Amino acid sequence: MKNELTEMRHLRELIASHTAELERLRAVNDLRSSLANAGSGGGGGDHVGAAILRAEKRVDLEAKILRELDAMLGIWNRVHDAIEAVDDNDERLVLRMRYINEDSIGEIARTLHLSTRQTWRIHDTGVKKLKDGTECH
Repeated sequence: MKNELTEMRHLRELIASHTAELERLRAVNDLRSSLANAGSGGGGGDHVGAAILRAEKRVDLEAKILRELDAMLGIWNRVHDAIEAVDDNDERLVLRMRYINEDSIGEIARTLHLSTRQTWRIHDTGVKKLKDGTECH
C-alpha cells in the first residue's frame, strides 16, 4: 500500500507539472495570436510552423495528462477500497481524510478535535492494518 500511496503522490505532482506547462503553452499561443492579429506581421510561414509545433506539443501534453490521470484513478480506487475495508471507524476516517481528501495530519487533528499525537497514533494503527490486511472486513 505504501508504494501505491507514493506512486499516487508522484502522479499527482506530474499531473500538476504537466498542467502548468500546458497552461504556459496556451498563454504563449494566446499572446502570439493577439500579436499576429494586431498586425505585427511578416514571416507568416514561420509563425504558422511555430503555431503547429505548439499545438502538437499541447496535444501530446494533454494525452500524457490523461494517461497519468487514468493511472492515478486506478491506484486511487485500490487505496479507497483498502481504506474502506478497515473496521475501526476512527482509523478509517483518519485514513480517508489523509489519503482520499489529502488533508494534513494537523488539519485532521483540528477537524476531529484531537491532538496531533492522537491523530498520528490512529493513522499509524490504520496504516499498519492496511499493510497487514488485519482487522479489515
